[in-house]
Amino acid sequence: LSQIRHSHLCRVYDFGFQPDQERYYFTSEFCPGLPFLAAVKDKPHSYLEECLAQILSALDCVHSQGVVHFDIKGDNILVEEKDGRPLVKIVDFGVAARLRGGAEGWGGGTLPYMAPEILRATGSVDHRVDLYSLGILYLRALTGTFPFDPANADAVSAWHLTGELSSEIWSRCAAPRYFREI
Repeated sequence: LSQIRHSHLCRVYDFGFQPDQERYYFTSEFCPGLPFLAAVKDKPHSYLEECLAQILSALDCVHSQGVVHFDIKGDNILVEEKDGRPLVKIVDFGVAARLRGGAEGWGGGTLPYMAPEILRATGSVDHRVDLYSLGILYLRALTGTFPFDPANADAVSAWHLTGELSSEIWSRCAAPRYFREI
């Protein structure tokens, strides 16, 4: 991770293990900004589009190195506003992993954003789990809600494994059609 450089990634300087405390650690640059959902609240769709382009560019960079973040969510994407435009940084690579050709049962993250293949723990996971999480994050940013009760772990898991996105959820927002189709 310390070798990966991108303008929309929080730079990791060092990582390791402290045997005396039995803890892993990593150090990174300080990234100012607000968590994604707070930063995009009440912003026009063009602002969300710009954020999306920056996030996808950063994910393309890490994915091209075989790294999967595994915890894409609002708190791990910081947005600093510069001259009215967003400057996005993806942070917290604490559960990230380098995968080669997919990995059986690998994964982690935050349940409301977790891809079905991680929950199944039987299939191969790859970079697409980050894209799934990003889709859930954007759904929440656009509609203000999840398509499930995030306080009910069983309901969250069930929705990720079998759920369909109701057209009713879009009635809460005026998202352009292309956002709905993503």
